[in-house]
Amino acid sequence: MAPFNLNQVIRGLKGSYQIIKILKPHVFQAKIEGTSTFVAIKSPPSHNNVMFETESDTYEFDCIRNCLFIRSLRERIQDSENQCLVLEWMDHTLWDTKDESLQAKTRIFKTVARSCLNGLKAFSDMDGQGVSVHADLNPNNILITGFSSATPVVKVADLGCSSTVYDPPRPQLKLRPQGDAIRAPEIWKGEGLTPAADIWSLGVSLAHWMAAKAIFGKSGRTVKTNLPQEVNEAGWSIAKLHRLRDSPLRGPIQEPWAMDWAVAVHFIESDLAGLSTSLRETLVQTGVSSELIDFIEYLLVVEPTERPSADDALAHPFLAQGL
Repeated sequence: MAPFNLNQVIRGLKGSYQIIKILKPHVFQAKIEGTSTFVAIKSPPSHNNVMFETESDTYEFDCIRNCLFIRSLRERIQDSENQCLVLEWMDHTLWDTKDESLQAKTRIFKTVARSCLNGLKAFSDMDGQGVSVHADLNPNNILITGFSSATPVVKVADLGCSSTVYDPPRPQLKLRPQGDAIRAPEIWKGEGLTPAADIWSLGVSLAHWMAAKAIFGKSGRTVKTNLPQEVNEAGWSIAKLHRLRDSPLRGPIQEPWAMDWAVAVHFIESDLAGLSTSLRETLVQTGVSSELIDFIEYLLVVEPTERPSADDALAHPFLAQGL
C-alpha cells in the first residue's frame, strides 16, 4: 500500500487526520482536524506487514492498551482506501535527547527508568494468556514529551517485535531477536526470549543515552577476516560485551551461532584496541555519576536468571527514593 501524501486527510471512526509531515517512509505526523492535537500515523510497508500486524494485535490486549507507560493507540483504520495505526504523539525519542546536558539527563533518569520498567511490566501477563516480551527496547522507541518540564512523560513504543515467551524458552536457531547493540548475552547464544532480555535492553539503552553514544554492539571498529562481514560484526559485538561487563560468557552455544562465538574468542585473545575498557570506565569518562552507573550495572547482569525483574528493579533503593 502506497505511503500517504502531505496534506492528505485520512478518515477514521474517531476523527479525521491531516498528514503534515513525513517522518519515515511509513511513519507520519498528522493533526486531528478541527483541533490542535497531533498524532502519529503508521502504515504497513507494501512488501512486509508482519511487524505492523504484530503491533496492531498487541494493542488488542487490555494490559497493553490501558498501560499508562506505553504509547496509546487511538484507533486502527482499515478500509478499502487506507490502512494505518493512529497513535499518541510524543515529542522526541530518547535518542533525540542524547546531546542534552548530562545534568538535564540525570535529572530525569529515574523517570525514564521507572516508566520503561512499568511499560515492560505490562507484558508480564497478557490478559491471562501468558507472558510476552517487547523484544526491541532501544533509545529510538522510548519516547518522551516535556523533556525540560517538571513532569516529563516517558513511554515505551513500537511493539512490532513483541513476542510470546514459551515455557521452556525456545532456542533461536534461525534468527536472533533484538538489534546487535541491545541484544542480551543469552540471545547471542541462541537461547529463547524471556523478560530478562528486555531488562538487558533497558540497561543498554540507559547507558547509551547517558554516554550519548553507542557502547555495545558492532560500532567502534571495522574488523575484517576472511569470514562474512555479519560474522565479523557479531563476533566483535560479543567480544565487546565480554569486555564491557568484565564477565566471561559461559554456557552452551546453539550450533548456528558457534562461528560468531569462535570469532569473538579470537578477537578477545588478540587483545584488539577497543576491547580494553569496561562499561564503568566508559561511563565514568563521560561524567556519569557512580549511583547511576551502579543502577545500570545492576540491570546488566550477564546471567539472565540473576538479572532483576521489572518489579525487582522498581523496588531498587535507587529508584525507590525521591525523583
